[in-house]
Parts: sequence; structure tokens; C-alpha cells
Amino acid sequence: MLPGGFPLLVARANTLTSDTLSQMRGTILWMALALVGMAAVTGGFVSRLVLRRIDAVNDLADRVAGGDLAARLPGVRSPDEFGALEDHMHSMLDRIQNLNAATNRLSDAIAHELRTPLNRIQQKLDKLEGQPELVADIRGELRGTIRIFDALLDISGALAEQGQRPGLVPLDLGEVAAEVFDLYEPVAEEAGLTCRFGAEPGLHMLGDRSLLAQLMSNLLDNAIKFCNPGDTITLTARDIGGFHILEVSDTGPGVPADLQDDLFERFTRAERDRDKAGHGLGLALVQAIAARHGAKLDLPRKPKGFAITIAFPKLDGQLIDS
Repeated sequence: MLPGGFPLLVARANTLTSDTLSQMRGTILWMALALVGMAAVTGGFVSRLVLRRIDAVNDLADRVAGGDLAARLPGVRSPDEFGALEDHMHSMLDRIQNLNAATNRLSDAIAHELRTPLNRIQQKLDKLEGQPELVADIRGELRGTIRIFDALLDISGALAEQGQRPGLVPLDLGEVAAEVFDLYEPVAEEAGLTCRFGAEPGLHMLGDRSLLAQLMSNLLDNAIKFCNPGDTITLTARDIGGFHILEVSDTGPGVPADLQDDLFERFTRAERDRDKAGHGLGLALVQAIAARHGAKLDLPRKPKGFAITIAFPKLDGQLIDS
């Protein structure tokens, strides 16, 4: 009420607000329906895409189960989880195929390599009566045959346990190397060879002591066998970067160029060395033992002779303390 008794009414129209809210409700409803529709379409598309890729993996598994170990998914791998899965499957199939091929090669090699000693045993058995020298020869042949089987079993056992930590214990690589070197140094010196050894302290790793000793024994035995009087054999163990490096080298005749690619294959021997004892299983066993320990092999070039390095993973510091 204003002075003098005049009423004053102040009003504001809300028609625009009501219309705007009504329009917004309609817009929101249509947007919700559109989003639901888009989600349905997108979900159907994605599900079909995922199912198609799953079907491709299942088809690959069916082909492999049917015996086609060479089956692979075509095309380039995509940079997503499915691409990673496909890469892992291909790596697994490559490993299975290589192992299967190695088994087949091994069977053929065994049949070939054992035919000759078994034939010699058979021939000498026919002349066995009253001849002690033949008995001794037969025993030697049998021992050689048994050593072949033992080496093959060692290789298969090491490969079967590849990548598995059970059975590996903390140890010092340098200490194991020193023990093996002490055993072979007199043998090498008796053959007219010079021996050198060097190992850094504290080369802790997870390993199997007996297998590591067998690895080093094979390398040193090969070096002694193939070197000539006056040559030098060197065994070292040192820490380089993130690995413990074991190296065995010599100044002997080295490896023929035509054997470089097949050096770690079983029963691989140079023609020039056929007169020396052995069956060509030493380096194959070295490779298998290295794989058992997750180590990497390398053949560094030398001006003269042969060298092999094996890089073993370091042991975690917490495990050393415990």
C-alpha cells in the first residue's frame, strides 16, 4: 500500500520459463532415447567384433588340436589386449613347433648315431668266446652308448624345466667356477695347455649347482680336447650390467665356419674331429642348462680360437639378504 491508500501490485510472467523447461524435458527425453539406441548399436557392433576375434582364436585352437602346428592367425596384430593374446599364442605355438621338430630330429639322430656302435657290439658278440680283449671292447662300447643316453636325458630334463624356479637355490657363480676349474686345471696342464682363471666375488644367482658344474665341465672338457699343446684356456666370471657373465675361451683351432649355425644342435661334429672321442652333445647340453637358468648364450668373435659367454640373471638383493 502506497501513501494515500493506493495499492501497488508487482508481477513477473513465468510463461517463458515454463516453455523452456517443457522443451528441455522433451529434448532430454529424445537424447536419452538416442543414447540408448546408440548404446545398443555400439554394443552390438563391439560384441560382434569381439565374438569374431574370439571365434578366430577358437578356430586356431581347433586347427592346432587337429594337428596343424603351423596354423597361425593372418594379418597384423592390433595394439590391444587381443593383439597381445594373439602374440602370446603365436609364441607358444612357435615354441611347441620347435620342440616337436627338435624331438623329430632327435629321434632321427639317435637312430643314426646309435646304429654304428650297436652294430659293432653285435659283431664283437659273435667272437666273444675266450677273448677277454673283445669283452673289454664291448664294455667300452656299451659305456659310450649309455653316456649318449645319459646326455640326452640331461638335455631333455633341463629343457623340460626351462623357466621354472623350483629346484634353483641362491649360490655364488664364481665359487662354482673356481671348484670346477680346480678339477680341470691339472688335466689341462698334463695336456700341455696353459690355464687362466678369474672370478669376481659376490656373483649371486639362482641356480642348480650340479647343472652349472656340468655346464662348465663340458666347456672346459671341449677346450682341453680340441686345443693343441701350448694353447691357453681361460675361464672368467664377472659382473657386467644386469648380468653375471661366465666366459670360456681358448686359443685353439676354433669352430669351422660351416658349423657356426648348427653348433648347438645335437650330434653336431666337425669332420676334422671325427677321430676324437665324443658324440657332439656337449654344447647342446650347455644350451639346455643355460635355458634352464634363463641365461643367454653368445659366441663373441676372437682373433684365434673359440669363446662362449653365458649371461645369467642376477639374484634379487632381498633374496641375498634372506
